[in-house]
Amino acid sequence: MNEVRHHRLQNQIHRLVATYYQREIEEINSEKPEIDSENKPEPKSDKNPFNASLTHTLPNYGTITRCELNPDGSFVKIYVSIWGTPTQQAKKLKEFKRHVPTIRSRIAKNIRMRVIPQIAIIQDLSYEKAEGIVDVLK
Repeated sequence: MNEVRHHRLQNQIHRLVATYYQREIEEINSEKPEIDSENKPEPKSDKNPFNASLTHTLPNYGTITRCELNPDGSFVKIYVSIWGTPTQQAKKLKEFKRHVPTIRSRIAKNIRMRVIPQIAIIQDLSYEKAEGIVDVLK
């Protein structure tokens, strides 16, 4: 597999997994009961979307940080960064791993590949490590 095709497939898989995850989060949030108008948080004056819109969904929030496809295209590592306490992170990582067969079938339906890759979900701790380094440097 040439390098251009490899990067294209890697980016397609990353986009597909990210959109699948985004739809799952929207479904989870739509199942939650609506917040009463009396208990609704006041809108913040700044334009940061994390302050107002995602504070009540923070335990369910994660990010697909990167995707690595091996050279022959038979194995893909999907790195996930998850917010929350360590128990919430472990729970969310377990939920991600539960969706691997569905993600794999979506890849098979939407991307032309000779071999549908095996998927490994790995928790990305690079942001926590970076925060630790920043704290040490201060």
